[in-house]
Amino acid sequence: MTIDPENVGIRLRQSMQMAGYKSASDLARRLGVKPQAVSAWFRGEAIPSRNNLFRLETLMKVSVDYLLFGESSIIPDTTGDEKELLGLFSKLTSRQKAQALESLRAQVAENLEIYQTICAINPCPQKPI
Repeated sequence: MTIDPENVGIRLRQSMQMAGYKSASDLARRLGVKPQAVSAWFRGEAIPSRNNLFRLETLMKVSVDYLLFGESSIIPDTTGDEKELLGLFSKLTSRQKAQALESLRAQVAENLEIYQTICAINPCPQKPI
């Protein structure tokens, strides 16, 4: 798939308005970027960085796929704990993020293994989320 910066800008502007942000300056303030950067995104002159795309996804509750390609527009509401986790994760360095993900994946794999062991003994009604 090809990313069309003009369409990204259109979807960003629409999503911003639907999320209740009144201006590029308002959104820029929440993202911690210059208003000129957000205006350039809207005009299709630039595309937000990967980090800013994920922050936009959280702020506006639209998926990165929607912003870039027009697919999968709605992100389900996250809980307070999930929002806190995302906020903390965004403050980590790249190396710390990699370490945190590795640790989390190991913990999930271990929990899944325990679940499967229990279900081998007693049938479980559904798979874990």
